[in-house]
Amino acid sequence: HWAREAIQVLVESKVISGYNDNTFRGTKQVNRYELAMILSSIIKNLPSSVSMQPRSSNMPLEKLWTENGGDIPNNHWAKDAVQTVLEVGVMYAYENNTFQGEQPVNRYELAVILHALFTALPLSSLEAQIPKIPFEKLLAENGGDIPKEHQAKEAIEFLVKLSILSGYEDQTFRGEKQINRYELAMVLHRSLKIIQHFSRKFQPGF
Repeated sequence: HWAREAIQVLVESKVISGYNDNTFRGTKQVNRYELAMILSSIIKNLPSSVSMQPRSSNMPLEKLWTENGGDIPNNHWAKDAVQTVLEVGVMYAYENNTFQGEQPVNRYELAVILHALFTALPLSSLEAQIPKIPFEKLLAENGGDIPKEHQAKEAIEFLVKLSILSGYEDQTFRGEKQINRYELAMVLHRSLKIIQHFSRKFQPGF
């Protein structure tokens, strides 16, 4: 399978896991709670020598708990993970004091989130040292499907040029397409290889 190596590395690194029935369910869509858990695992496995440069959260975290009018129950299995990703500014809540954790993650949103993760890491020389992949062909003005002023454009450009995300053969990015577990495994594997290369201080398995 095209995602087998990526899955194996991520499972061995305890970044992602299978289910109790020994299945991976790769075609299953990934929601915001699940992505928060995975990103929290990555963040918490960073050694102390690799300090993140967090951006402030867009709202007080306590407003997201159901007891305060939010939508995250106090005993929710992903609560600590959500708190971690919000504290470092890798993911954001919505203006109505909700996290909407059951909402599937699409390619636009994943691009913005991964861009935030890379921005928070001390990898200042990263872009200058990696061969760039052409991005402009994905823009609507050049026959692609990404509007020139789209809010995810900068994030997509960053990730496409690093070969973390890519467009399709028909020159589209299909940003509204929801990401599944196979696709996420591939993207995370590429991301961690780049982070490992430029930090050179990750724990074994990363």
